[in-house]
Amino acid sequence: MMIEALGTIPLAAYKDRDILFVLRDENEVRDLQPDMELISKLDGACVAVTAKGHDYDCVSRVFAPRYGMNEDPVTGSTHCMIAP
Repeated sequence: MMIEALGTIPLAAYKDRDILFVLRDENEVRDLQPDMELISKLDGACVAVTAKGHDYDCVSRVFAPRYGMNEDPVTGSTHCMIAP
């Protein structure tokens, strides 16, 4: 279900409180149009995607439909998973 939820095949997936998917590149992160209904069914509080950035170390997006926010514009907790 995760591939259908994301609409792409991630390079890697990690689960803690949230789920983190590593994608191929910055453009894939920016262009991602996940299925929010399926995202809300994945076993994580939030679902984050990340990849290496062109001008930055990484880029990311966080989806939180379980909390009534399709996309969280500012999140710190998920970046704790990205940093390592």
